[in-house]
Amino acid sequence: MQIFKGRLAAKAVGLVAAVTGLAALTTAPAHAETIVWLSSPSHCAGVYKSWQVDMGKTGVPDLCPGPHDHQDAILAYCWVRGDDIDNGGNVWYYTERVYYSWEGWQYHSGYLYGDYVDSNKEFHAGLQHCGWGN
Repeated sequence: MQIFKGRLAAKAVGLVAAVTGLAALTTAPAHAETIVWLSSPSHCAGVYKSWQVDMGKTGVPDLCPGPHDHQDAILAYCWVRGDDIDNGGNVWYYTERVYYSWEGWQYHSGYLYGDYVDSNKEFHAGLQHCGWGN
């Protein structure tokens, strides 16, 4: 009888933990990473160390738009204000993962100029601000 009560208590604790976890998920902030396929009609996008161009690139290859089966992407976490390049705005996306059509997802963190990624569409769609930088 003691073993049965112990198992019942363990199940009850598990159920409470599951319900509490579900409640926490439903009240969590509504921000999520967003896959952004490169779609700027005339540019590839470099991965920079900062939202300031003079800080330089991280050293990974640029990402480029292309036909759907040869299109690069990023996992955009947020945006910051930075340098304006060719009057395309001052939006930069922060990422920690990039997708190259020839090798798949890779871990590379950095900043990409929004206008060269998707003409700032994810920014206008409500991608969250990073909370640092400008």
